[in-house]
Amino acid sequence: MAKDTTPAPAHESARDQALERALAQIETQHLESLCSVCRREIQAWREEGTAEVGYEYALQALPAVLGMTLLGGAWFPSFLMPRWVQTVSLAIPSRWALDGFDAMTWRGFGLSAALIPSLMLLGFAAAFGAFAFARFRWEAE
Repeated sequence: MAKDTTPAPAHESARDQALERALAQIETQHLESLCSVCRREIQAWREEGTAEVGYEYALQALPAVLGMTLLGGAWFPSFLMPRWVQTVSLAIPSRWALDGFDAMTWRGFGLSAALIPSLMLLGFAAAFGAFAFARFRWEAE
């Protein structure tokens, strides 16, 4: 089946653009209300004139962050999750951070219980750092 390539009437295109701007404004207000760090970043984007790109990145990152906190056990304990979700969550750094934190706080195990989660977090940091170093492109100013 061929895709319809008929251009939209100008009034529909303008309406769509206005709708997108309105949604971006609403999303921006929600981002600004989340935390002071978001507020400072959004202000910096506005001052630099890169606000549109900054909003786009923030909105792309938000589902990833929420997904990692959900799977990591920040919303409810990971032992309440189905077994397959528990297995998948072992590949998420927030799971290890919360396991170490939980062991020392409400489980009362002490510092030694956080050793393995801490080592796993260092492993994630090394892996992500190596990836970033390999992908980073230096630019001369």
